[in-house]
Amino acid sequence: MSLTQTINMSLNGLKMRSIETQIASANILNAGQEGYSKKTLIQVPVISAGFGLGTEISDIKRNVEMSLVRDINISTSDLGYHEVKSEFLQRCQTLLGTVDGQNDISYLLGEFANALARASNDPTSASLRSLVVQSAKNLTERINDVVKQAQQIRAEADASLENHITRARQIIEDTHRINKEIRSKTGTPGIFTNDLQDKRDTLLRELSSIMYIQVLPRQTGDYFVGTAAGQALVNVEPIVLTYERFFGAMNPFVSYENGDFENVAVSGINATENLKSGRAKGLVEIRDSIVPTIQNQMDAFVEKIRDTVNALHNLGTSFENNQTLNGTRSLGPTAADAGLEILSWSGTVRLATVGANGNFDRIVDIDLNDPTLVSVNDLITRINTSFGSSVASIDATGHVVLNAGSGKGVSIGSKDGAAPATINLNGRDYGFSHFFGFNDLLVTDSTVAGDNILGISQKFSVNTKYLTQPELLNFGILNSSILANPSGTPQQRLAATSGDSLNALQLSNSINKDSFTFEAVDGLGSQTTTLTKYGAILTAHLAGKTSVELTAVKFHEFLNHDAKQRLYNQAGVNIDEEVQSLTTIQLSYKASAHCHSVAKEMFEHLVRAFTR
Repeated sequence: MSLTQTINMSLNGLKMRSIETQIASANILNAGQEGYSKKTLIQVPVISAGFGLGTEISDIKRNVEMSLVRDINISTSDLGYHEVKSEFLQRCQTLLGTVDGQNDISYLLGEFANALARASNDPTSASLRSLVVQSAKNLTERINDVVKQAQQIRAEADASLENHITRARQIIEDTHRINKEIRSKTGTPGIFTNDLQDKRDTLLRELSSIMYIQVLPRQTGDYFVGTAAGQALVNVEPIVLTYERFFGAMNPFVSYENGDFENVAVSGINATENLKSGRAKGLVEIRDSIVPTIQNQMDAFVEKIRDTVNALHNLGTSFENNQTLNGTRSLGPTAADAGLEILSWSGTVRLATVGANGNFDRIVDIDLNDPTLVSVNDLITRINTSFGSSVASIDATGHVVLNAGSGKGVSIGSKDGAAPATINLNGRDYGFSHFFGFNDLLVTDSTVAGDNILGISQKFSVNTKYLTQPELLNFGILNSSILANPSGTPQQRLAATSGDSLNALQLSNSINKDSFTFEAVDGLGSQTTTLTKYGAILTAHLAGKTSVELTAVKFHEFLNHDAKQRLYNQAGVNIDEEVQSLTTIQLSYKASAHCHSVAKEMFEHLVRAFTR
């Protein structure tokens, strides 16, 4: 080997050691940085005319296996999915409170029942009657607040979905740009794309936390990135991911099925169903499934509370004259439409007007089995004819109204020895007063079972009549006896005195003691229990779902950490190894420098020898 070759080889060695030093230093500097992979210089020998001339760079390699990258992306996507569900479920659980909390719905329902029980001991007490109304108001307002905030959570989930999709679109654009740069540089001598590949992997890891992705490497160095169904997100041509939140007022009737929410779209093609996992999928489930499930459960619960309380309250009568009974059920958009309504009724209803002295002014028994009673107009006519005055009417919005006249009260009950009046709706029988809603204590937009109950918990309230006049609460039961006086004129009186509080006690028992069967509602199985206990079951059911998600988060955190650790073990930087490598490089550098120095000195001696 000539001295020139020796000098060139030593210079080559110095150059290679310098590059190795730069790479090792960069490895140490970026150790522990998310997404950074260890870089290794790959060298190949340079041979000319059978002589070695040193080495040259073949590649700067990063030791990253795609299978490990795929495992991290999948586990990151699953973790993001469960994390966002857990976050929002915990907020929903906070809304309902705890089973033993004083703001829990079951607790407030129990307080309502307790107020009724106390009022049954002294139904003439103004303070106890006011307490009943206030406890009912506390219950309805708490339920209103729960479902209102639940809809707010839906709106926030939808807004968060838009933000995540916006970020995903930016990631896709950045990845497309990096792909293009890698593709243009791949195969160019002396140009390496390792740092670009690290950056791309980091971006795609963030993208996988938002939505499930498939990553397929190409020979040109770029990636194809697609959804779970294979829709391209990153390809040769630019692709746009879009979503815009719902800007209207969120309510139970707003749904994806109704077309109120836009699709998560990939270049205009629906990809909502292809999200599979990731935070975007979790947010869609919160918006479209989890919160609506809570709404449906609350609506079903409110329906049961409303119908149970109103059914009994409508059986009773107040101890104070109630001049006007306004029905809460609209039978049609107008009075004319309501009058033509044909109902399935039977039995006998007793209507009574009561004077200021508590004596009956007039008692009327209406036999609903009479074949001439077909429509609501027929019923109105029969009532007015029987009383000899206009007691019954239909208002402009289709509600039946009973008015006893100035200074009088009107009561509804059953005729002794006759079958009570019932009105059948969708296969279920309701009392006469209950069906029309004459004495409804708790009201919603939908009056009795069989109507669409979606969203009724948002409109759940105490009848304004009782808020302003709690003395009109129906704590007594209408009964009548006809006593012949010496003149032969019937004396009619109210048998339900101020000491008769049977209906108040029945109302309390219906909430705290009586068992009801609750049908399965969106994941919660059929239950036979009391109203108060069912409220606690709803709270506990949501707490259970939240606990499951918290456990899932911990499990997927472990899987994600394990996948990252496996990649780190393969591609991560070990500082001790890099420091040792620097020591070796330094020794090699010194050897190359010494070789170069000796060869240069020999060359100089030769030059001087030939020039003498």
